[in-house]
Amino acid sequence: MPDTLDRLTAAELAAIDRWEPRVHALVDWDPAIARDRAERAGRGLLSGWSVAVKDIIDVAGLPTRCNAEFTDANPVLTHAALVDKLLACGAYVAAKSVTTTFAYLDPGPTCNPWHLDHTPGGSSSGSAAAVACGMVRLALGTQTVGSINRPASYCGVVGFKPTYGCLAVDGVFPLAPSLDTVGYFTANAVDAQQAFAALTERPPVPSPGVLRIAVVEDMLCEPADPRRHARDTKRALSFCHDWLATPTKTTARWWQRRRRNPIGNSLVDSASNIPRSCDN
Repeated sequence: MPDTLDRLTAAELAAIDRWEPRVHALVDWDPAIARDRAERAGRGLLSGWSVAVKDIIDVAGLPTRCNAEFTDANPVLTHAALVDKLLACGAYVAAKSVTTTFAYLDPGPTCNPWHLDHTPGGSSSGSAAAVACGMVRLALGTQTVGSINRPASYCGVVGFKPTYGCLAVDGVFPLAPSLDTVGYFTANAVDAQQAFAALTERPPVPSPGVLRIAVVEDMLCEPADPRRHARDTKRALSFCHDWLATPTKTTARWWQRRRRNPIGNSLVDSASNIPRSCDN
């Protein structure tokens, strides 16, 4: 185990040395502290896993700045509940990761690792970019509307947003409490499944057998490039057949009619919550 840990840590340190000066995914990165945490990590289902923690989530001994200069710079005293759970599973915190300001609209310094002039997506920008660069094995993020799905897509990693309330939000700075959900990023689906089994203490989800894949034909907007959209859709459908999956056509309009208004709810929640949280 120590030899494997040394190899993993060395590879991640090399990735950070290479990419962090250009991508800016991490907050207050300190390699000596990260290595010390790795050496002191316990044993469990996630032994040796390095974790980046979005900087709206508390890590004892570090401040939670939320990408805002006027927030309290003093270290917090306790871990968020999910950080405690990760440590109990044998993982260790390598660093905190950049967030948009208060997990909302104002971007942080993080760049998209695939194209430095492009956005990595927000608000969990640093977490997605860190996983994409191989800096860490798992990174925590949060989602109120699209803050896990979007950066995962932009950075080319797996983003997992579980059911609301599935993972504890204690110790997480709230944006819109009626919608806020904690999730995470990994480099592949196998790691995402293993992390979920460890964090929820549930058995891994069995294979569904025959896959059914929804093909949304109407995304409530026009494609930016209709020719490319048609070509990519055709290519994706061919992959479905290669995987012996059954594509099922659907539309987004039923969802629009039946859903709550997440953007409206988040605006109302955050407008009342952020000033109160900052005062505290």
